[in-house]
Amino acid sequence: MELRLSQLEVARILRVTESTVNNWETGRCQPTLRVIPKIIEFIVYRVDMESSESLGGKIGRYRKINGLSLKALAGRLGVDIDTVRGWERNEHNPKEELRKRLSSFFDAIGAFSKRERSSPSQER
Repeated sequence: MELRLSQLEVARILRVTESTVNNWETGRCQPTLRVIPKIIEFIVYRVDMESSESLGGKIGRYRKINGLSLKALAGRLGVDIDTVRGWERNEHNPKEELRKRLSSFFDAIGAFSKRERSSPSQER
């Protein structure tokens, strides 16, 4: 799976240092048992993200994989919890400004498509 992520981006996603990722890639060491579940979760998440067409599903998976509650994501975006819940249920889509803010979160893992950055239907 070609993700085109830098070592720094992978390190941030897995919450390890960039040098740790470099050491794994060069065979200097292997991931510890503590980080292996995060790696597996990330790989499964990436496969799900690539196959999912639902923006709401992507928002929900992103939120969960990063350990964010509805309240935490809503707080980061400055919206109500029910707004995020509605996105995840595909009841409505984020307004353009919020899509851009969500995009900055998703860009770290390549999970937000250009189509989703500009999808105008049923915005909230």
